[in-house]
Order: sequence, then structure tokens, then C-alpha cells
Amino acid sequence: MKNTSFTKSDINHINKLWESNHKKEALKYIKENCNPGQQELKELLNVLKNNDRNVLHNTDSSSSQTLFLDHKKTKSKRVSFVIFILLSGIGFVLLLSSLYQFTERLIFLSNAKKIEAIIVKYDSYQSRSDNTTTTMYTPVFEFEMNGKMYNRKAKVSSSSREYVKGEEISLYISPEFPKNKKLFLDNSWEKYGLPTGLLIFGGFLIVIGYVARNMFSF
Repeated sequence: MKNTSFTKSDINHINKLWESNHKKEALKYIKENCNPGQQELKELLNVLKNNDRNVLHNTDSSSSQTLFLDHKKTKSKRVSFVIFILLSGIGFVLLLSSLYQFTERLIFLSNAKKIEAIIVKYDSYQSRSDNTTTTMYTPVFEFEMNGKMYNRKAKVSSSSREYVKGEEISLYISPEFPKNKKLFLDNSWEKYGLPTGLLIFGGFLIVIGYVARNMFSF
């Protein structure tokens, strides 16, 4: 929209009309003093119909000030703020969840009983992504607890067989097993993979929200 020159008294009058919700009167005053084109009038009418609050920019000249409505800039700022709040909110929730998971697992591991287990077999399944099929393997291990034998699957699968059948592995298990069925293989990814993933993804969303806010603010 082109710039429109007004005196300081004109600006004060338009601001009073706008702030008192007399938008039609403000538009009429602008038309009479500015003689804007059809495109400018159309944008102003859209502003009134949408009941949007616009930014009035004043710049000094020799004997007057310049007034123009920057509707697009205001709308971009509003969109960027919504994106920032949404992504940052989700990001902070994920960060808090990550912190909770880390804390819970550290407490569990500090009180858990470390025993030995044996890899007895692998379960497999097909993972499809981007028209590609990959065979994923999940180790199944056997262990003894309180005189009884148990079989359990690992929480993490991979495209390769990381262990050999019959191989011994360490296992962290609750002293109250099987009442408390929580257990972890002595594997960094199985113990901390989930909270680490939440931490990375949460931080990524916060950064994206901040970048989006800065990009749309100009």
C-alpha cells in the first residue's frame, strides 16, 4: 500500500476513531484526505471486516507525518507468534518428559539387580519405509530369577543381529520381579534411547519455533 501524508492532527484524529472502534469513520477520513486507489480501499475494507488491529507507523517529514497501515506485517507477526507458541509448547513438554524419563531410569538402575541372561533366539518382522523393506531383528533372552526361568524380548530392534545365539548379556531387573516387570539390557540405547530421543526432538521443535518467529517477524 502506498504511503499517505497526514498532519499530526490528522493522525491523532484517526487514532482516536480507531481506538474507539469507529472504524468506518476512520476509513472515511482516510479516503477524503488520502484519495487512495481501489486496491488500497480493498485492503482497508478487509481490515474492517476482519476486525483486525493494524500497526500505524508514523515518520516525521518537514511539516507532516506519514501514516500507513501494514496489515500483512501484523498478520505475519501473529502467525509467527502462534507457530512459536505451538512448537515451543510441544518442545518443552517433550523436554520435561525426557527429564522425567532420565530421572526415573537412573533411580531404577541404581536400585536394580544386575544378573546374567542368555540370548536364545531372534524374532523378526518387516519394516517398510519409502518403498523399501527392511528385516528387523529383536533378541529374545532367557534368565533365572528366584529359581524360575523367564523369557523376555529386548525393547530395541535392529537391522542386524547384534548378539550371537547362546551369548551371555547383563540385565538390570527389579528386585521385586515379577511383581515389578521392568527390566533393561545392559545397553546404552535400551536404557537411555527413549529419553535421549525426546530430548533431541523437543530441542529441535523449540529451535524451529524460534527460527519461524524471527523469519515471519520481518
